[in-house]
Amino acid sequence: MRALSGMPVFLIGCRQFAPKPPSPYYILNATGTPARRIINLELRLSFQGLTIGFECFFVNSITCLEVAVVMKKYITCSLLAFAIPYIIFAQGTVRSEIYQISTPFPYANDITFNGKNFYFDSSWVKARILSANNTIISSDSFLFNFDKIDHRLLITTDFKRVYEIDRREFKAVLFYWHDSAYVFKHINFINDKDLFEVIISDNNKYSLYKVVRTKLIKGHYGGAGFSSSNDRSSDKYQDDKEYYIFFPNREYRTLHILKRTAIERAFKLNPDSEIVDEFLSMSGKKEYYAENELKQLILYLNKSTL
Repeated sequence: MRALSGMPVFLIGCRQFAPKPPSPYYILNATGTPARRIINLELRLSFQGLTIGFECFFVNSITCLEVAVVMKKYITCSLLAFAIPYIIFAQGTVRSEIYQISTPFPYANDITFNGKNFYFDSSWVKARILSANNTIISSDSFLFNFDKIDHRLLITTDFKRVYEIDRREFKAVLFYWHDSAYVFKHINFINDKDLFEVIISDNNKYSLYKVVRTKLIKGHYGGAGFSSSNDRSSDKYQDDKEYYIFFPNREYRTLHILKRTAIERAFKLNPDSEIVDEFLSMSGKKEYYAENELKQLILYLNKSTL
C-alpha cells in the first residue's frame, strides 16, 4: 500500500479477545526519503472483554508527509468520530450482559460499603469476569467487591444500586487492586458456593488455593472492649482461613492451621514427603508457618519435582 504525498493512510481494525492488544504496525511511504519530513501518528483505543467479540478497537494512522498542524487536528477528530460509536455500543452491550447474570442485592440498604466483611475493605475495585460460557466480561463502569461472609460477588456503578452476580453464571473473577491482581475461581467438585483464591496454579504440579470464611462476632456487655464510656464491646469480624493443596494427581489436602505437624501429615504418604521435610528443616524447629512460607514450600516442590 502506498501513501500519496501529503495524504494520510489509516488502518482500522478489530481483533478477537487475546491476552494483550496487538502491537502497532505501520505502512511506510514507498517514496519517502530522509530528506522529506515524515510524521508518524498513532492513536490506540483499547477495550478489554467486549461482548461484541473484540478485546481491542485500535486505530493506527500510519504515515503522513508534510502534514500541517490543522491537518493533525482534523485527523484526530476523524479517528475519534470512528471510535466513539464503537465505544458507546460496546459499553452498552457489556452492561446488558452483566445485568443478565445478576440480580439486585436484597441487603444493599443494610450494609456499609467499606468494612472488614469485604475482601477490599477500603474501596471497591475494577474486575474482569470469566462467565460460565467462557466469555470475558469487563467494563470500567462497574466496581466490584467480594463479600467474605456469604461469598457473594457484588457490583455497582453508583452505590445506590448494588447487584449480585449469580454464582452459577461465572467461573472466575480477576480483581485489580492498585498494582496487584487477585484471581478467585469456583472449584465445583469441592463445593459450588465458595470462591477460592488462587495463590499458585499449576496443572501438572502442585497448586495452592485459599478460602477465607469470615464471621461476625457481635459485641456484648462486659466484654473485652468494655470501658466506662462504652458499656458494650464493639462488633468485630473474624477471618478463618483454609488452604487447599492440590497434588499432581489432582488429589488435595486441606489445612486449617499452618502448623508443622499438620503440613507433615498432609504429605505423609506423598512420594515428595522427603522434599517437604527438607524444606521444613531449613526453618529449624519452627512450629507455626505463615501463608507466604506455605507458598514458598509449594514453589520449592514444583522446582524440585520433574
